[in-house]
Amino acid sequence: MSSPPDDKRTKMRQSILLHPTKNEAALPLFDDEETITDPVIFDRVTLWGREEFQNSEVSANELQDLRALSEDSMGHSGFHRLCNSPRDPKLGQSDPRWQFLRVYLFQLMIDPSRGDSELRMQQREGHKYTPLHIVCMFSPPLDVVEDMIRLCPASLQMTTSNGDLRLGLAAGGFFSATPEVIGMLVEANPDAVTHRSKLGKTPLHNYLEACVDFKSVPSPCIIRLLIADD
Repeated sequence: MSSPPDDKRTKMRQSILLHPTKNEAALPLFDDEETITDPVIFDRVTLWGREEFQNSEVSANELQDLRALSEDSMGHSGFHRLCNSPRDPKLGQSDPRWQFLRVYLFQLMIDPSRGDSELRMQQREGHKYTPLHIVCMFSPPLDVVEDMIRLCPASLQMTTSNGDLRLGLAAGGFFSATPEVIGMLVEANPDAVTHRSKLGKTPLHNYLEACVDFKSVPSPCIIRLLIADD
């Protein structure tokens, strides 16, 4: 039996902490398979699954043309896969692949109805992620999140199959979001602060778990943002 997603994310964070220079760890992906040592590959597999990961491997050149990114068997569109591409923890928000996403969002703004439709797209299987769900898990730049919400404000209310909103994933995804992004998500949907996933976790639970996994000091600013007002 495979580990639940939260357990795999915990192992991923811990492996990055234990191997900061080599950026590698030996982690089992599936019970019947060999281990993979690249943490970026590992978290992509835990996000999409075995077959979807194989289909997701694309070059920077292909990212510039979504027509090259066909939908995979779990219903990840080219847009989903573009959102999943800026994954390098060393580069963070300076990852040049964020710019490819900015360019695509600009194209969607020319046709708002298309933008709204694409931001509502959920993968057919798995966690039912929308593009914004995926982006929020990788410490996205503030302007990218703002543009995605501007295109589809209703997407803030859409949950994954685990009952997660964007705020919960931004606070405790693979890489926690900045205070600016957390604050913007709270302002856009204040009720998300008290929202609980199907595991009974609020965004604050997710954030503190991520801090424990990375052995990082929690940000007082983020904690204040994630504490519900009485």
